[in-house]
Amino acid sequence: MELVYARSAKQGILKHRDKRLLIAVVVSIVTGAGLGEIFWPRVKPSFEEAVEPVPESNHKLPNEAAFEQTLRSCLGAACYTATPKGSKAEARIALLAPPSQAADAFFAWYVALAKRGGATARKVEWIQTAHAPPYGYGKNHGYTRIVRLALPLLSSVAASSQGNAAESLAQHVRWHCRVSHVAAHTAQLTVRSASDLLDVVERRLTTERLLSFVGIKVAPDLLDEGERTFAPVLRALQAADASIDALDASRWRLADVLSSELSATQNLRAWPCRSLWVDMDDAALVEAARALSPNCSRPFTTCSVARDREEMFGKRSEPIK
Repeated sequence: MELVYARSAKQGILKHRDKRLLIAVVVSIVTGAGLGEIFWPRVKPSFEEAVEPVPESNHKLPNEAAFEQTLRSCLGAACYTATPKGSKAEARIALLAPPSQAADAFFAWYVALAKRGGATARKVEWIQTAHAPPYGYGKNHGYTRIVRLALPLLSSVAASSQGNAAESLAQHVRWHCRVSHVAAHTAQLTVRSASDLLDVVERRLTTERLLSFVGIKVAPDLLDEGERTFAPVLRALQAADASIDALDASRWRLADVLSSELSATQNLRAWPCRSLWVDMDDAALVEAARALSPNCSRPFTTCSVARDREEMFGKRSEPIK
């Protein structure tokens, strides 16, 4: 049998059994060191990574969360989705928001993306408007589906008015009240710009919902196209947010107006919603009321509820407190 030797600096040549003993000793030392690491771990310096605090958004009123909870959608088979007789398209899709460049940019992006996904003129007629739909359980407004864009209230007011911020805020709250009431029966998708469009992940999910809402089969490349072409919308939303510094009323006053609107209407649940006509003597507010009120003369539109006709012609005024 061949013997295996290992040379030692002190002992010269060791026989194989001595070598086995030496190996056993070395293994014991290594094993002991490993157990020591487990039961008596080294003390490492303790520190926390510095994280820069994220400032709270100043684009919202302190009580705006209560208002956001009133923004309704209607999704599912139970929602009314009829297309009026005489329509040249299979579906009439309303694109609703108070007037603003941000709304124009968003809806232009949405329509272009939907057309790229196959929403031809024969399939979809797009109706972008600021006029609130009339009451009447879905048969009066003439829309198959509704997509609503909801900017933060301050941004919405600043982007669509040049003064009278408190009164304009009341108009926008009352307009959203009307649109949410229509969501009680008509298929509607509400998009909140602050939570649905600014974050990349949420925006991609929102894009998928928007396309699916009008019957488009969503593919990854279509979502990629939506992200690639979204930059103009993002700039318009940022411009709307930046414009709030020019509002002519304090945050305290505007928050008080919002609280008053919510408390007077059971958080916008009371029917009918308060009048959009808040001041008959101010030309800008009168023009805004006309733009936001139901338009009974539009195609496929019927105002069978007296309140809608009153709103269209400004026969009722409810000033803010």
